[in-house]
Amino acid sequence: MAKKGSNKQEQEPKVSIFGSKSGSLDSSLSSLFTRPTQINNKALIAQKQRTIVEIPKGETSSEDEDEKMEDEEQEQKETPKLDKKSKKQQEENYDLEAKYMTKILQEEAKEEAERVKNPAMEDVESSSDSDDEDDESKPKETTESTTTTNTKAAKTVDLKTVELEKAERTVFVGNVPSSIISTKKATKQFKNIFKEFGPIDSVRFRSLNITSNMPRKAAFISKSFKDGETVNAYIVFKNKPDSLKAVKLNGSIFADHHLRVDHLTHPLKQDNKLSIFVGNLDFEEHEESLWVYFNEKCKVNSDDTNIVSNVRIIRDSKTSFGKGFAIVQFIDSNHVDKALLLNGKKLSVSNAKKQRDLRISRCKNTVQLQRSNGVSKGNYTDKQKTIIGRGKKLLNKSDRNSIGRLVVEGERSKRGEKVRGIKNGIGAKGGVGKKKPRHANSRASKRSQEFKKRQMEAAAAK
Repeated sequence: MAKKGSNKQEQEPKVSIFGSKSGSLDSSLSSLFTRPTQINNKALIAQKQRTIVEIPKGETSSEDEDEKMEDEEQEQKETPKLDKKSKKQQEENYDLEAKYMTKILQEEAKEEAERVKNPAMEDVESSSDSDDEDDESKPKETTESTTTTNTKAAKTVDLKTVELEKAERTVFVGNVPSSIISTKKATKQFKNIFKEFGPIDSVRFRSLNITSNMPRKAAFISKSFKDGETVNAYIVFKNKPDSLKAVKLNGSIFADHHLRVDHLTHPLKQDNKLSIFVGNLDFEEHEESLWVYFNEKCKVNSDDTNIVSNVRIIRDSKTSFGKGFAIVQFIDSNHVDKALLLNGKKLSVSNAKKQRDLRISRCKNTVQLQRSNGVSKGNYTDKQKTIIGRGKKLLNKSDRNSIGRLVVEGERSKRGEKVRGIKNGIGAKGGVGKKKPRHANSRASKRSQEFKKRQMEAAAAK
């Protein structure tokens, strides 16, 4: 029996896992499992069919509506609220374009009416239109350049070029007797000395020693100044070379006075080796006494006449009184050595009541501290800085204070118009300022009353 069972098992064929007999498998099918095949994924993706779901336009999801509502709320929060002024402007200007168009139509109607009345106007307008077309054909660069030049010209730095040019033609004359101001004949004689070098533009007299408290201009007109005093003169020539030649008159004698002539912009060199310091002078001492004294006492040879080249008494700018010391410059160093021997001796030629002992010493070279003139603070070019620095030394007090300021050009001022920054104007803070009334017992009122009295007396005497 065992043999029979074994024979049956041998006779039955084997079945595979796929349900087919192993003996009946095809050779092509078996070859698929023997070696793997390469799969082209790109081709499979291209061949794959996709389903597209079309959503109708009218139907929107509730989520999209909620998102839109949130976006609108955020936009409303982000937009700023309009001010009252902007709302008012919008309300006023809602029909601005319509108003502008009606205005243009009215102007055109007026022009047509004028053309009907005056047909000759058409020729003029046609020529003007052709000119306008030519102007429009020009490049825009020219218009841009003109606007830039106009804006630059509106704000300019005041460099006082006119005053500096005038200073180049000006000569300073010191130790001039005040008697030449009293009569026109004396002033004419004084001018004729300098007219030999060239035509004169103007002559100004300064440093008057007045007797009363009236203004210097009023004292000059009324001739109320001390007799026997000296003044300074500024002579402006018409040509610069003529002013440089006039320096030759330095040390010349006019009306028994030695004139000190010097150019304003090209002064003579101050040599300390040829100069001496003279102290302990009277406050009312004159330059002429020093000229005469040192010319007599410091002669080396008997033929020496004008050995002094310059005498300067330092004076107070307001009162014109001396400060008690002077600087005397000689033409040779030998005269300086002889002048030092006069230390401690009295000024014999002095016009003061009490003669004082002179204190004479050599002039020393001192290092002067340079004062800041405000040029470095402003935004100036190198050329402007040199002009401002030169003007601070040469010009008068008012021009020195105003040089380098920024001038804004605008409309010309009119009489009675309020001006910011002055007493009778708007004021610095914007409030309307009023000029304070003058007190009856003030110094200014007394001076004006005294001047009026003098004028009345002079008119009555005539």
